[in-house]
Amino acid sequence: MKGKNIMVHNDFICKVMHNILLSSGSDLQKLKQQFENSNGFFRKADNAGFEYVFTDISETFQINNVCKDYHLGTLTGHLNDTPDAVGFVLFIKSGYIDTLEGYCMAADNWPDNNFDIFF
Repeated sequence: MKGKNIMVHNDFICKVMHNILLSSGSDLQKLKQQFENSNGFFRKADNAGFEYVFTDISETFQINNVCKDYHLGTLTGHLNDTPDAVGFVLFIKSGYIDTLEGYCMAADNWPDNNFDIFF
């Protein structure tokens, strides 16, 4: 992926992914393994939210079920004193984690780097 600032996941991405993948189950365990053995980059970040793309995922951890394309989107976050101000969706494509999207719900804009999110 030339021209992309591929990096090891930062603390914020780790916190969000940990909360999305909290449940147990073989598929979620494989998604956790994919996340732990991947890198990523921010494709888009603006006032409405962000898109974080996962890269370098080993084929070893592919999900082997019938429905390989789906999303997990039950995570919301309290931003400072505003409940459910932001939301997160994890997209899975062809059995692999693909993109994490963060978006505003009750917040006017996606916050700067100085913020606390509680799940």
